[in-house]
Amino acid sequence: MFSNKILKVTFFIITSFVGLTYLSPAVGQRGRDLGKPAKLGAELKIYKTEYQLREPIWVELKAINIRDEKGYFYFYTSLHIEDSKGQTYPCQVYNTMFPTTIEPQETLEYEFNVLNEYGIPEEDKFRIFRYLPPEKYTIYYHLQKNVKSGIYNFKVVQPEGEELKAMNLLKESYDLFIERKWEESTNKMREIFEKYPKSRYAPFSLLRTANTLQEFYELIENYPNSREAVRAVSGIADIFRRKKDKAGYIDSMNGLIKKFPNTDISKEAGKQKKQIKDKYFE
Repeated sequence: MFSNKILKVTFFIITSFVGLTYLSPAVGQRGRDLGKPAKLGAELKIYKTEYQLREPIWVELKAINIRDEKGYFYFYTSLHIEDSKGQTYPCQVYNTMFPTTIEPQETLEYEFNVLNEYGIPEEDKFRIFRYLPPEKYTIYYHLQKNVKSGIYNFKVVQPEGEELKAMNLLKESYDLFIERKWEESTNKMREIFEKYPKSRYAPFSLLRTANTLQEFYELIENYPNSREAVRAVSGIADIFRRKKDKAGYIDSMNGLIKKFPNTDISKEAGKQKKQIKDKYFE
């Protein structure tokens, strides 16, 4: 039987490679009649205009069907990122693309951490950790040919003081991970929250190491306004699905909606409730 620490390491490995993703029920319908190609609009939302070095850069992508008929397209994370010197930062991972159906006037959303896929790889042979160097950047979402979102600006700055110490712990955790020192890597990541709870890196450190309901709730309670807290809602839902506990699933989502009304946490919990299917709990 796996220990709790090994489970934490497993979750850390998985999220390091892929992050937490939006899944459309229509993704992967190869060989079926998907209709005509969709005519789309694209939107990008970036949550801040300044980030510290190696701080997660969360963005939300939207694909909007502007036709009054169903269509299909390929939903993937095609971002254009360029710094003030004209240097571009292409995607560093392979995107497997499957046709996705989209209903008339429907909007599909996907939120992820840009550094999961874009940026300069850290010095490791697996190239799974990335960063954008301190600079000014422009970013937009390029969904299809001639279909782009608006252009947004942000900058990455060098952290100072305690934030620099917190970032150094983050880098040490990455280095230990590459050395396959799984437990030490996880402990170093958790140390960010324990030593620097007010740090911008603290919510990320909890998300990377959370594996139990208590730990996901701890993240939400401590950082309710963070994007990591929204991802923690998905983590809670996933635990109840794995346990085949439908009643617990519904109670937990209702509890979050009641405790955090009119927030992105309650919005995500509402989405999770709408996606519930009996087959998840059979």
